[in-house]
Amino acid sequence: MVDTWKNCWFWTLPYYVIGAGVAGFLWAVGFYDDLQASLLVVPCVYVLFSYYHMYVTKLETEKCQAEADRAAAEANAALHMRTIEVLARAVDAKEQTTHDQLRRIQVYCTEIGKALKVDQGEQLALSAASLLHDIGNLAVPAHITSKPGRLTAEEFDKMKIHAVVGAEILEGVRFPYPVAPIVRHHHERWDGTGYPDGLAGKDIPIGARILGAVDVFDAMTSERIYRPAVPIGEALNHLRKEAGGSFDPHVVEIILTRWQDFEEMARANEEDVQDPRKESSAEFVNTIAAAKDEEHFLNTLSARALGCEDVDSFFANLTGNLKSAIPFDAFVFYRRNGEELVALSAGGVDKSTLAQLKLPVGGGVSGKVVEANLAAFNADPAFELRAGGSTASTTSLRSAIGVPVMGARECVGALTLFSKSRDRYSKDHVRVLTAVANRLAHLVDNLVRVKAAEGAATTDELTELPNARAVSAEIRAACERAVEAGEALSLVVLDLDGFKLLNDTHGHLAGNQALKEVAQGAMRMLGRGAFFGRMGGDEFVALFPRRTREQAIAEALQLQHMVEETGLRLTATPMLSASWGIAVLGEDGNLREALLAAADKRMYEYKRTKEERMAARLARLADSVNGANFHAAAAARP
Repeated sequence: MVDTWKNCWFWTLPYYVIGAGVAGFLWAVGFYDDLQASLLVVPCVYVLFSYYHMYVTKLETEKCQAEADRAAAEANAALHMRTIEVLARAVDAKEQTTHDQLRRIQVYCTEIGKALKVDQGEQLALSAASLLHDIGNLAVPAHITSKPGRLTAEEFDKMKIHAVVGAEILEGVRFPYPVAPIVRHHHERWDGTGYPDGLAGKDIPIGARILGAVDVFDAMTSERIYRPAVPIGEALNHLRKEAGGSFDPHVVEIILTRWQDFEEMARANEEDVQDPRKESSAEFVNTIAAAKDEEHFLNTLSARALGCEDVDSFFANLTGNLKSAIPFDAFVFYRRNGEELVALSAGGVDKSTLAQLKLPVGGGVSGKVVEANLAAFNADPAFELRAGGSTASTTSLRSAIGVPVMGARECVGALTLFSKSRDRYSKDHVRVLTAVANRLAHLVDNLVRVKAAEGAATTDELTELPNARAVSAEIRAACERAVEAGEALSLVVLDLDGFKLLNDTHGHLAGNQALKEVAQGAMRMLGRGAFFGRMGGDEFVALFPRRTREQAIAEALQLQHMVEETGLRLTATPMLSASWGIAVLGEDGNLREALLAAADKRMYEYKRTKEERMAARLARLADSVNGANFHAAAAARP
C-alpha cells in the first residue's frame, strides 16, 4: 500500500500542502476580517488551480505517449520476431524443414529455458536462435545438405562451417540479446568433443546447451531426405545415453520428464490462429521447397545416368525420377537421323506403338519441335501417331509436351511426354523439361558412343559376327545358363576347307566375300535361338541351346552344305567345303575350355579323315588314269 502511494500519488503532496495553506489563509482572513478582503485572494486561487490543471494534463499526455511508445516497442519486437521467423522458414525450406518443426523447436527451447530460469534476455535470444540456428547452411553446398546417404569425412568438415557462418551472419544483425553465441556453439558437446571451439560443460552458453539437445531430438524424430524419422522412444533413449557426454544432463532431464507437455504445446501452437497472412506466407515456403526439389532433381540426373549401362536403362532411370517433377503416362525420346526422327527409347502407355514411330522433321509434335527448335505443350498426341505412320486407330493419350534436344551445333533429337489428361502441361513443365533435355544430348551421345565402342570391341569388322572375345564370353554364359536350368547344350566348331586355295586362286577380295556370305548364310539358316560367331581366320563357332548331339549334327551338316553351295556360287567349282566337330555339355565337360577343346579335336579328326579320303580318292583316280594310259600305249605298239 505504501509502495503504491509512493509510486502513484507522492508527487501530488505539494499541491495538497499548498491547497491546505491557502484554505487556512482564506479561513483566517474571513474569520478576522470582512468578506471583501477575503475575495482578494480569489485570483491567487485561480492561478494555482490553472497551474495544477495544466500539470495534470501534461502528465496525462506523457502517460499516453509512454503507453504508445510501449505499444510501438511491443509491435516492433513482434515485427522483429516475425521477420526472424519468416527468414528462418525461407532458409529452412531449402533443407525441407517445415514451419511446424521450427515452432516445435522454439517451444521446446523456450520452455526448457523457463524451467532452468534463464534471464529474459537469454530467453529472447533462445527464441530467436531456435529459429535461425541453421542459417549458416547457406554457405554449405546443396549437394552436401541434400545428400541422401552418409557424409564423407571431407563433406562433414565442410558441413561444420555452418555454425560459424551462421553466428557471423547474426552478429551483423546486432541483436540486443546474445543470439550469435547460441548459434555458434549449439554443436558443442558437454564432454568437449564438439565443434567449432571444443567448449565443454558450463563454458558452453546455456542457450546453446538447450538448443543443441533439442535440435538433435527434433532431427531424430523428423523425416529427413537421408533417412526416415525414428520413434520418439528411440530418440529419448539416445538423449538418456548421451546425457553427460553430448548433452547437458539437466537439459536432458527436463526433456525426458516433460516432452509430452512440450509436444502438446507445440500442437496447440500450430492450431492457435489461422491467420490469412500465415497461409499466404506458406505459399512462398512451398515455392522455395519446390525450387529446391527441382534443383536436386536436375543435379542428380547426370550422376544417376552415368551409372546406366545402355540407353534403355538410362531412360528407365530418367523417367522414374522425372515423374516427380512432371506428370506423364508415356514418353518417347527421338534421335535425329538426317531428316528423320527415330524413336530411340519409349515407355508407358502404348509403348510398343510409340517405339516404332519414325517421323519426318516437321511432322507430328516432335517433328515440329525439332524443325522450329521450340518447345510445344498441350498438343494432340494423335497428330504424332499419324505423322509416324502408326496404324493404331485410337489412343488414351490426350495431351503432349515436347522439347528439342540440342547438341553442340544443332538439334539432335526431341524428348516428348504424353498424358491421359487434356491440357495437362504448363510453361513451368516446359521449363523443367527443357532443363532435362539440355542434359540429355551429351549423356545420350556418350551412351550411344560407349555402346558402339562395346559393339566394335566384340564384333568382327568383316563379317559383323561376334568376334573371338564375344564368342568366348557367350560360351561361358551359355554353359552357366544350361547347367543352372539343367538343359542340353551343343557346340559346333566349323572350319572352311579350301579357303587358302580360294584366296590363292581368286584373290583376297574373293576370300573376304566368301567369309561374308558364309556368315550371312549361317545367320539366315540358324535363325533365333542359336549363336554363330567367328573365332578368327576361316574358323567359326555355333552354339545350339537345348539341342542334343543328333540335332546339332543335323545343323552342322546343313552348315557344311551351305558352305559348299557358297563356294560353287562364287567360284563355279567345288573348291570350298567345311570340316566340323561337335561337343556336348556334360558329356565333354561343363566348362568353356573343355567344350572348345573337344569340338576342336573332333573337327581336326574330321578334317584329317576327310583329307585321307580325298587323297585315297585322288590316288584311285590317278591309278585309273595311269592304267588307261598304259593300255592305250600298249595297243598303239606294232
